[in-house]
Amino acid sequence: MIAIIENGAGPVTEVSPLEKLKTTVSASRLNCWLQCRLKFYFRYVLKLTKPKTAALHFGSVVHLVLQQWNLTRWRRQPFKIEKLKQVFATGWLDQGGVIDWDGEEPEQKNTAWLTLEKYFTNKPIKADEMPEAVEVPLEADLAQHGLPILIGILDLVRAGGRIVDFKSAAKTPDNDMTLHQNGVQLDCYSVLYREATGKREAGRELHHLIKTKVSKVVITEAGPMLEYQRSRLFRLMENYVEGLEREDFVPAPGFGCMGCEFLNECRAWNGGRHGYAKGKVRHYRHDWLLCLVDISLILEACLKHQVLPEEIIGALRTRLLNQPQPPRPDAHAFGLFIFMKSKYQPHEFKVICVRECVGTELIDTPEQAVKYWRENIPQAPWFDPMKEAFVVLVLNTRKRILGHNLVALGSLDTCPVTPLHVFRPAIALSAASLILLHNHPSTDPTPSEADIKVTRDLMRAGQLLKIEIADHLIIGGDRHSSLRSLGYFAY
Repeated sequence: MIAIIENGAGPVTEVSPLEKLKTTVSASRLNCWLQCRLKFYFRYVLKLTKPKTAALHFGSVVHLVLQQWNLTRWRRQPFKIEKLKQVFATGWLDQGGVIDWDGEEPEQKNTAWLTLEKYFTNKPIKADEMPEAVEVPLEADLAQHGLPILIGILDLVRAGGRIVDFKSAAKTPDNDMTLHQNGVQLDCYSVLYREATGKREAGRELHHLIKTKVSKVVITEAGPMLEYQRSRLFRLMENYVEGLEREDFVPAPGFGCMGCEFLNECRAWNGGRHGYAKGKVRHYRHDWLLCLVDISLILEACLKHQVLPEEIIGALRTRLLNQPQPPRPDAHAFGLFIFMKSKYQPHEFKVICVRECVGTELIDTPEQAVKYWRENIPQAPWFDPMKEAFVVLVLNTRKRILGHNLVALGSLDTCPVTPLHVFRPAIALSAASLILLHNHPSTDPTPSEADIKVTRDLMRAGQLLKIEIADHLIIGGDRHSSLRSLGYFAY
């Protein structure tokens, strides 16, 4: 990118954030890239900052205390729970801004400490075991493979070369799935360890601190990185480098959107290689045309006529250079600019039935709603037991069922849900209340933090619309749980 300087000193070269990203790669950056490239763009290229979430603060404080505990062992100092409590209290107060706790900060704080106490009580690592390394920053030069420098910080390396990473979670992880989901991170750590020590790691461990009603600790073990896993990691890094070169920043709508901090920016994305509809113009490398035109005029035209900056600059270049552009059947000339005709055409709509379903006429207990699910949802052509499905039962004023509607299909452990799609069938059918249902392919019906938050958000939306959320049921194999029965509807 060329920066234009007004003092007449001439142009100077400025290294853009994108160019810096091409020189190094980390496990967190690579995972973000694989999840959603537009999210990567917002976080690492534009560097948009977002308020700290309650879950992130919970995990960072837990990690801080575990780090202090590991440093105490590394320094061969005596274990004192009172000192760790002080570290915890200080870390909890250092929230780095306003966090939306939704009135649950005291409960979350108590849960965080109980989770740590459970870890220290279970003693998955003996207090007298001397660590090899604690919170050590490492890097590996992968230039011989045509890849950037890999950087990262290892939480803990146990005696004998066992790499440990700490995780906090709201539900018990599935062993195979958690190894798959954290594979990139573990393999990055293995590459870093081997580069730093010149030897192979003895194994890798994920220590999960589960913040359920009864706290527990789950340890997932993996052996040393295998050759095919190393090749797989390097291929993913190649994709990362190639994507950055192409500036391939596109969204990946899916289950993870529900908790994404950049959801609003993603919705405003205009389909361009760089921009999203907030009046920002992309950088045109070495484009002298921008030196001649007031940028504010381009922005004003973009916002007024809902066009991309490329359209404006193309029209200007045609006028200034007298280079005709091929006519576009869906465009009209407007002064110096081009604006697009709308492709949207209004239609008359009606609500139609898809198929007849079996089930009881009256649904006023969780068991009756679960029975309706088992008799109708698995038989639907769209149902996949290995994906989460979010369904609403639409009820009238007497709790008699009018029907059901599929709101969203997700992935193995997540499903994106918005109030718009949840309440649309209720409004169309003049319903009085809704029952929310979704399945957990893991067969564990325990509600996650996201499940609870979404439920409360939908309850608040229902209060505005005067449509009651009667219950939220989670189906897990032969079991089910009711969020109303568990007390999550009281707040």
